[in-house]
Order: sequence, then structure tokens, then C-alpha cells
Amino acid sequence: MEIISSVFTPGNVRYFLTGLEATLQFAMLSILFSFVLGTVLALVINYAPKLLGYPAMLFVELYRNTPLLLWVLFGRFGVAKAFRLDSYMAVLVMFVFFFGAIVCETMRSGLNAINKGQFEAAASQGFSFAGMLRYILVPQAVKLVMPQLLSTLITIIKDTSFLSVISIAELMYQGRAVMAQYVSVSEKIVCYGIIIAIYFTINFSLSLLVRHLSNKQKSRKPVGTSLKLG
Repeated sequence: MEIISSVFTPGNVRYFLTGLEATLQFAMLSILFSFVLGTVLALVINYAPKLLGYPAMLFVELYRNTPLLLWVLFGRFGVAKAFRLDSYMAVLVMFVFFFGAIVCETMRSGLNAINKGQFEAAASQGFSFAGMLRYILVPQAVKLVMPQLLSTLITIIKDTSFLSVISIAELMYQGRAVMAQYVSVSEKIVCYGIIIAIYFTINFSLSLLVRHLSNKQKSRKPVGTSLKLG
């Protein structure tokens, strides 16, 4: 208990909370912009002419088949210097590109799961192709893949720990700063335990939500059997 109380000081708690805030902020920005990029890429690959679809597919395959840490380092030491961006913004762009590629495949699976008859039904109701995508197909696809999108958010939250290697003050970086104050192995283990507990609490809570949504979807009638309008 004495070791734990020596670590749980007001100053250390502020360090952990500041790091947690930075982690969550970065993760939310990443998933938001990744969703936008991934949805656009999915629509381009599925419905645009091949002249646009092939480059989009190449982009997706490039990021899906290379490690995130590589892009984090490339963002920090390549993109940041080449475009005169601060490290945070450059690495955020790399996260968005990387997870945008993952979201793209997730959204494509949702779009492909929708009954093709809905295209004909929407056209018969006077919807343009753009209106069909905006009001019918994309909303249904998002609903279908929401558990996978939340799983991607969990992955992003965990992978923000890579930011510590380039000195961005997220949770892991702040935790290491707290550890640096102590020589005792026991106190360092307590610091690691706090970091583990924070990550676990957030991600386990999200994983429970993922399971709930997945179970809820399984109990429903498959999406795409009918077209519901306005």
C-alpha cells in the first residue's frame, strides 16, 4: 500500500489524466476522419469508374499491408519536415490514412451486404444515384458495420501508444514520465499497472458495447430485404 500511495500523488494523477485526454482526443479525431476517408474510398472502389477505383484500391492495399509504426515514423520524420507540419498533425494524417484503409474495407462489406434490389427500388422512387447513396445505402451500411467501426476505435486507442516513441504526450508517454521519477522496480510496476488498467477499462467497455451491438444485429431481420422511405 505504501508503494501504491507513493505513486498516486496529485501530480502523478494529473500526468496520467493529461495523457488520457490526449489519447482520447487523438483517437476520436482519427476515427472521425478515417470514417470519412474510408467511406469515400469505399464508394469510389465500389461505384466509380476503374480509372479512379484502381488507384483507390492501391492506396488501401498499401496501408493494409504495411505496419502502422512505419507510417508513424514516416509522418514524424518525413511528412512533418517535407510539408512543415508539426509532429502531431503529420502523425494524425498517417493514422487517418492507415485506418481509413481499414474502414474502407469495413464499409465495403456493409455496402455489399445490402440487397441489390434496393437500387431498383430507390430508382423507382425517383432517387438520383447520389441521393441513393446518401439517404439509403450509406446509412444502412454504417448501421450494419457499427460493431466493426467500434472495434477499429479500440485498435486506434491502443495504437496511440506508438506516439510515445516520437515524444507526443499521450497516455504511455506521460506514464513513462511518471516512471522516470522512481528507481524502485515495484513503483515502476505500479505505474505500468495504472496504464494497463486505464487502457483495459476503456477498451473493455467498448468491447462490451461491440458485443451488445453484434448480438442485437444477429437477432434482427437481415438488412436489405425492403426499402423504407421517409
